[in-house]
Order: sequence, then C-alpha cells, then structure tokens
Amino acid sequence: MRAEQMLRPRIKPEHGRHVTIDGNIRIGATVHRLGVEIQDPDGRVRVLIGALDGSRSPDKIVDVVLSDYPGVPAADAMQQSSDCARSTPMCGSPANSGG
Repeated sequence: MRAEQMLRPRIKPEHGRHVTIDGNIRIGATVHRLGVEIQDPDGRVRVLIGALDGSRSPDKIVDVVLSDYPGVPAADAMQQSSDCARSTPMCGSPANSGG
C-alpha cells in the first residue's frame, strides 16, 4: 500500500524504533526477517519515522520532513514514506489496520 493511500500512516508502537550505534534506524525485532534496519546518513529517515505516528496525513508527514530538510524535494519525501509502507508490515494506519 502506498503511503498516500493511508489516511494516517504510522509505525505500529509494538515494533519500536531504535537508533543503532552506526546511526541507522532499526524498526522491530533483531530476529532475522522480523525487523528492518534503514540507513540514515543525514537523519532524514529519523524525522520521517518520527512523523509516522498515526496522527498526520501523508501530506502533513511530508511537511514535517520538509520543515527540517527544506532542500529535499516533496516527491522524495513522499517516496520515502511509501517505501516504508511497502517494505515492512510494521507500517500501518489506524484507519485501515485495525489499530
């Protein structure tokens, strides 16, 4: 599902979000295939994931990213949120995931 199809995308709280010692973002368990680690060299992914809390529309999530990273094209910010939604079942929406 693409992020813009979700009403209020979120990372499900039970999966947690952690910053690794390398600065990457880990979502979910450390067990193989139950979690995902995302490279985040400039911190943009951390801002994006922080905005995926179920309280914002996809457009508002893009606004949050762009407020911290104004040089990022809006299309790139939307693509990142869509990539998150497609890459892990840990990303959902309160309105369409039963949570």
